[in-house]
Amino acid sequence: MNISEFKLFLVQREFIPKEILELLAKDDYHWIRASVAKNSNISKEILEILAKDKDYWIRKAVEKNPNVSKEILSIFI
Repeated sequence: MNISEFKLFLVQREFIPKEILELLAKDDYHWIRASVAKNSNISKEILEILAKDKDYWIRKAVEKNPNVSKEILSIFI
């Protein structure tokens, strides 16, 4: 398992600490950031930052987060 695979493994865990999600939300690889955006344990602040990501797939992942607020969704309008 390489480091990217390990990061992906971590971020897909339901009870990963928010501090680790915050670090992984800044990862260079879009699939890591997209997985962070889908994690239901992510903070509202990090979700808002990812909603403004330049990558389309990150923004789509934010929309699919079960805890996304109407405020954050309004960023897309």
